[in-house]
Amino acid sequence: LALIDDGLYVGGEFTEVFSDPNVPIAANNIARWDTTAQSWSALGSNGGNGLGGRVDELHAVGSDLYVSGFFFEVNIGAALSAHRLARWDGVQWSTVGSGAGEGVNRQILGFAHDDEYLYVAGNFTVVNVGADIPAARVARWHFGSQQWSTLGGGIGWHPDDIVWTLALVGNELYAGGDFSEVEGASGTPVSKIARWNTQSEQWRALGQGVIGSAGFPEVILSMAGDASDYLYVGGKFRQSGDKSAQNIGRYVTRGNLTIDIQGNGRGRVTSSTGDIQCASHCQSRQEWDQTITLTATPMPGSVSQFEGWGGACGGQGVCTLMFDQDTVVTANFSSVVDLHADGFE
Repeated sequence: LALIDDGLYVGGEFTEVFSDPNVPIAANNIARWDTTAQSWSALGSNGGNGLGGRVDELHAVGSDLYVSGFFFEVNIGAALSAHRLARWDGVQWSTVGSGAGEGVNRQILGFAHDDEYLYVAGNFTVVNVGADIPAARVARWHFGSQQWSTLGGGIGWHPDDIVWTLALVGNELYAGGDFSEVEGASGTPVSKIARWNTQSEQWRALGQGVIGSAGFPEVILSMAGDASDYLYVGGKFRQSGDKSAQNIGRYVTRGNLTIDIQGNGRGRVTSSTGDIQCASHCQSRQEWDQTITLTATPMPGSVSQFEGWGGACGGQGVCTLMFDQDTVVTANFSSVVDLHADGFE
């Protein structure tokens, strides 16, 4: 199911819908329910409609609907070739590809999007079929350039590896499923979950991931993120990270960067992230796995000077740190007495 404005889109395996119980409307595996008019309609143009096979997932991006499933054509009756992925813009169907290629070679099971990209994941190994681009179980479609691209070396390497779900929280794209590596067979070990930072463009593990037990193999099947710094994961597992967890757990997506101003001078610390303007004691929530630059400056008009960093920073210059754990930084300012200020020599 997916909602766009006053339309509820329904995908599955069916051939008809009924506004009137006695009057079938031909609809190949997908249809729209008008929540205002309380009526069904098919999705098609020029005498065609729907999809040539089962729908697996629907994903709304603004007024566009992206559809994945087990099909190779859309708009049946006036068919357009579409390998397992297509876009409905409210008027007509189109493919998702460039040049002589489009779609993917196997299933798409997870979608996510931001302002720039549509992210897809599943058990595919190629996108833009016909002008193949190798992509290990995850890829992205750029809305502006209308081009496919990969996310590093992708996810997994074993033929049975699969990504069941995606979630985008801030600058982090989380992928969950049944896989044990990112960036290929000799890449980074993970346990059923990984995160892609959309700014640094790198894959990382989430600690120990999720863990099963003897005779109870682990897998992540669904995820949801919120604005309170949590990613919720559901599936089959007995432990998430180092915590006991019966099939559901949550991961903290951001950490604390603490700044302390010390000494008898007056100064301010600012950050490259733009959200730190600290003149005493400050704590900010920051996304993991980003490079943060801190700058210390005496207060304008004060008789202070910067003496140096402490905690996670050192020296007297600009501090650049990789934020991958809760971090404390101190900035030391001293007061400089100007003996000429009141006329004494």
